[in-house]
Formats: sequence, C-alpha cells, structure tokens
Amino acid sequence: KGTIQGASTVTIEDNGGSCTFAITDVYGGGNQAEGNAGTLAIGCGAVITGNVYGGAKAANVNNDIHLVITGGTLHNVFGGNNVSGTIAGTITVDIDQDDACTTWHVDNVYGGGNLAAYSKSGANYPEVNIKNGAVSGNVFGGGYGETARVTANPHVNLIGGTITGNVFGGGEAAPVTGSPVVTANYGQAANIYGGGLGSTAVVTGSPAVIISKTQNETLTLTDVFGGGDAAAVTGSTAVTLTDGTVRNIYGGGNAAGVSQAVAVTINGGTVTTGVYGGCNASGT
Repeated sequence: KGTIQGASTVTIEDNGGSCTFAITDVYGGGNQAEGNAGTLAIGCGAVITGNVYGGAKAANVNNDIHLVITGGTLHNVFGGNNVSGTIAGTITVDIDQDDACTTWHVDNVYGGGNLAAYSKSGANYPEVNIKNGAVSGNVFGGGYGETARVTANPHVNLIGGTITGNVFGGGEAAPVTGSPVVTANYGQAANIYGGGLGSTAVVTGSPAVIISKTQNETLTLTDVFGGGDAAAVTGSTAVTLTDGTVRNIYGGGNAAGVSQAVAVTINGGTVTTGVYGGCNASGT
C-alpha cells in the first residue's frame, strides 16, 4: 500500500546499450494502490510485449493522465486503467512518432480503459491525438469491452499519421454516455465513425464528425459515418465536410441506426461517390 501525492513521470526508452530490452505491460499509475499518475512517455527503442496504460492496473488515479508515444514497438495503447479503478482527472493520448526512431509499431489506440470505466461527465475527454506514426489497427475515443464505459465526450483528432484501420469516436464493444467528436485535418485512415464498433458500443449522446483538410497537407479517407459500425446512437448525428476528399458520406451508421435527427453539411471538399442522409448496410 501507499499513495503518490505528487505527479509521477515514467519514461521508457532504449539508451543504446547492449542489453535485451523488453517489458510486458507499462502503467502510468499504480497496481492496486491509489495515487497520482502524470506523464507516461514511451520513446525510441522501447519494446513492450504487452499493452501500455496511462492509468493504473486496478486502482484509483487522482489527477490528469498524459500518455505520449514517440517510439518503440507495442501492442495496444489505453489512456485509462486496465482492470478497475476510477480516474479523477482528464486523459490525453498523443501518438507522435519521432522520425529519428527506426523501430515503431502500434496495434490499436483507445482513449479509455481496457476493462475499467472512465467517468468525467460533460468533459471533452478522453482526447486522442494522432500526430505522426502508423497505427496498424483502429483508433477509438472510448474504451475496450462492455465494462469500459466512458461517461464523457471523447475527442479524436487526426492531425497526421497513417491509420490502417478505422477511427471511431466511441469504443470497441464499450458504450459511451456522452457525445464523441472526431476531427480529421491531415493524415490517412480507412473509415471515420462518430460512434463505436460492435452492438454493445452504444453511444447515448450525439456524435459529430468534422472533416476539414489542413491547407497544403494531404488527408486520405474512404467513407465517413456519423453513427457507428453495428453500434447504435440514441441521439442525433452531425457530419461536416469543409475540405478534403472522401468516397461516401453517411449521416447514419454502418448496420446501425440513429434514434434522432441526422445532419450532413457540405461546405466544400469532394465526395467521389455519394452523400446519404441515412445508414449504409442497415439501420434506421
């Protein structure tokens, strides 16, 4: 037992020595002991065979969390806790590869927790910023799994980098009570969803997706959905295209419905195939 009264700073990086460098899981917070977290930085040469958590394993965190990935190879990134515990402060996750780092791998990024919930009602967090580097899987504003509910307004900002998979404002099988916002300015991803992924990833709120390419930069996307992928939205959705090129825009979801109004606004940019006020495969 014991608590950390001040903020903690944890930095993991290879100093260039000859020793084998490998760690299973890394936490910014504690194991089962309540305390403060702070800044967790994963840098060049770090080899994480498991996951990285900005929060604790199974304990309360009493302050803000800032998780920064600038290098290394790792599995999944979670801004929140792993198994349980509450987080009193905000969560910010920055994926920002240092171009000098020769080793880099990230599977999936989650603003929330693995099994642990995150609640900061009304706040625009967790905040996930994809600035530079490749993500081989998906990016989520929320958490992973049915128990990893986020009660807040997750924000995901694509301002660089390459995402092989999709971007979701919500969680993966994890519900959100709040209104996620996804903003895409620069970089590359497959599809953008305002909601979550999977039937249990219901958003009880009103997601928004904003596509606005930064001048003189490249933004590469395929389809944009105001709702989720097989994940319902109980509120309304809003999709705004100001600049950039996409294939299709759907005000609703992919095989997922929206309970209230849908708004699609085109102020500029290019849609190469179609704009649909409704859903794609199914959903009303």
